[in-house]
Parts: sequence; structure tokens; C-alpha cells
Amino acid sequence: MECHLLKLPTKAMALIIEHLDTGPSRRDLFNLALACRALYDYTRPIAYRDVTLRLGQARFLDNLLQQRPEIANHIQTLTIHYHTPNEPATRPVLPLTLPIYAESCSRMIRTLRDLRSLTIKGYEWEGEYRLQTIGLERLTEFWFKTRLFRSIFDEAFLGHVMQNLELCKLDFSDDISWSLHDRSAVFIHPTLKHLTIRGATMADFPYFAPKYARASALEHLELLFCDIGPLTLAKVLTVPKALRSFTMKGHRSNWAQASPSWQVYIDAIAMQQDSLWKLDIDFFLPDRGQHKVFSLRYLPLLREVRMRRQVFFYRWTARPAAAQMLPSELRRITLYDDKEEIRRQSETFYLNHLRNWRAQGSLPKLESVCFESVLSTCRPRGPWYLDRMGGQVAIWRAEIVKQETLIPGCRFCVHCYVPRVPPKPPTP
Repeated sequence: MECHLLKLPTKAMALIIEHLDTGPSRRDLFNLALACRALYDYTRPIAYRDVTLRLGQARFLDNLLQQRPEIANHIQTLTIHYHTPNEPATRPVLPLTLPIYAESCSRMIRTLRDLRSLTIKGYEWEGEYRLQTIGLERLTEFWFKTRLFRSIFDEAFLGHVMQNLELCKLDFSDDISWSLHDRSAVFIHPTLKHLTIRGATMADFPYFAPKYARASALEHLELLFCDIGPLTLAKVLTVPKALRSFTMKGHRSNWAQASPSWQVYIDAIAMQQDSLWKLDIDFFLPDRGQHKVFSLRYLPLLREVRMRRQVFFYRWTARPAAAQMLPSELRRITLYDDKEEIRRQSETFYLNHLRNWRAQGSLPKLESVCFESVLSTCRPRGPWYLDRMGGQVAIWRAEIVKQETLIPGCRFCVHCYVPRVPPKPPTP
């Protein structure tokens, strides 16, 4: 039987196939691929372009790649989604009976030559099931698997594998932190531009050496809920050539609270002072009221800053020398509060100080100010607000509803960095 669909131009065929590439199952796309050999050749690059592996599914893809190695050239996005939810009804079988460790996919990952995006949310070998469960006889196997995962990025640094990777997200935690030290080779990947690490700890950086200095193309780095000291962070930031954006937020257990000032972290971030233009950092530690000293003047090219409002302002007064903390090239500042609403009276108070700092020359290039709070009544307002000096500064109000989600659509992969539900107003 003649297939009339094959008579269409190549571009029209591509548009039809792209339209079918929707939904998590993509059943229509695979049904089209089974129609005939010619349609299978058309749909194969799109059908295997984005791959998501859930519990125990890696072995099926591994067997498929061994039978048809050409499929590995079509995979551009790989998501390994292994984790144990807290709900007993959805809790999978133990790793001892099912190989669900994400690092078991290391051999398969190294065969994906055109991989552009890699997201891993899964167990680490020494995670929830530690030595008392896996036994000392399996300790050797654990170290072998960890070294195998690290060797992927070591070989990538030498130009052997994954030379097209641009985005990577790693989270081996399952309600407990994981060791980034044994996986720190991800920082030296030569083509990686976006890197997100969540829930990790790292006491030292083993790749701190002259041959790795300014060797990676990393531009955006996010450290979420990580426990990394300032000295280790400084070593890590010697690797990127020109880091553009840096995010570090979430509760840190020991390093930040033990530091006598926040300046030690700013000094570490200053390793990228020649290129850094966006900074989102959480300096408001549990020791409320003990505002430590720091200055962002060590980052002269900084254009955008996002911090808690308590870093610069008390309830109705500004912190001493707060204007001298910010670089003169700053163009956008975002003040947020994930506990209380930033009310209009507070907004007016903060804006008056910001206008005064702009008029006095501390922030001569300030263009926009954004207030983020937890109430759903906050809506964008603007677009422009005239200050007293005649210049224009954009004022925006937004609601904090962002949750740190590593895997979109999974309610178990959400970190509540901010409250999910706005606080109830006090009863009169």
C-alpha cells in the first residue's frame, strides 16, 4: 500500500513529526514509526532525541544501544530519574534487588556522542543504603562505579567523549547529602555551560591544578542546598574561563555559620570578578539579627543582584554603609522576603533609600528594582517610576512561588526553598 505521507516535502514531514513529539509517552510518534521503514527513518532522530529513564529502565536502553549503536547518535537529552519518594505506597523495591543506582548508567552515558543535556536525580552508591546494608564485600564495587562515573568527565576533558554537552544537573541525594568530591570532575568539562548541583557536600576540590585553570566554558553555576566552604569554592571558581552567573542558596550546615564574615565567600566569588555579571546568593543565615560584614565592590562588572531584603535593611532603617556594599555598575537589584510580605509602606521606605544612593552616586546606573514577596496579591507594577532626580527607574513587584524543581512535573523532586502556601493573615 502506497504511503501518501512520504510524498510531502521534507520540511513538511519534519513539521508533522515535530508536532507529534509531544507528551510524556509520545505514543502517536512511535505508532507512526511502526508504519513502515521509511517513516521509521524519518522519526527515529526525533523519537530518541529526548530520553527519560525511570526506575530500572536503564537496562532496556542499554540493551537497545548494544543492538542498534546508531541510536546513540540521536540522543541529545538524557534524564535519569531515580529516587525513593517518602510515601510508602510509591516506595520502590530496594536497590539490592533492583539496580537503580544512577551511576550504573556510566558505561551507557559515555557512548552518547551528541549528548547536549544530562540530568541525574538518583541514588549515590553510598547513599541511603550505606555500609551496614551493602556490606563490606560490595564496597569495592561502590568505588569502582564512582570512579567509572568520574572517568566520563576526565575523558571529556581530554576530548574523547561528550564533546557537545552544554547542560548538566546532578542530585544524588534522597533526604541526605551526597559527596561531590568523588564527582567533582564535572567542573572540568570543557564544553559545559550550565551546571546545577543540589544537596551536595565537598570539603576539597581535587582538580585544583594549573592545567585545569580557566579550562572550562562554564557560564552559569548553581549550588542549591550545598555545604561547600569558601576555600573549596575559590578553588572551584579557578576552573571556568568566564563565569557569567552564580547562584548559591539554601541552608548550609557548617561553613557559612562558622565564618566570621560573609566576605570570605565574596572573596571566593571574586575569582571570577572579570566576567561575573549576575549574583543570586542567600546570606541571611539562621542567626537572625547578626548581619555580618561584606562588600560587593570586589565584583566591579556585576550588573544584577538578588538577595534578601534583610541584608541591606532592618525593619525601618538601612544597614550602616549599605550603599557602599554594592558596585557602581549595578543595574538591577532584587530584594525578596520568603517569610513576610513586602508591603507598600516598606517599598516606599526602600525606594527612598535606593533613590538617595543613586542621587549620591553610589548606584549611578541603577535601572530597575524588583520586590518579591510571598503573597499571591503581588502583581507586576510599572512599567516606569520617576525618581526625584528626574531619572527613570523601573519598579516591579512579584510573588515568590518558585520552587527548586530538578525534574519538572515530579512532586517528589521539589525543594521548598520558599513556602509553598502564603502565610495566613493574623486574625483581628
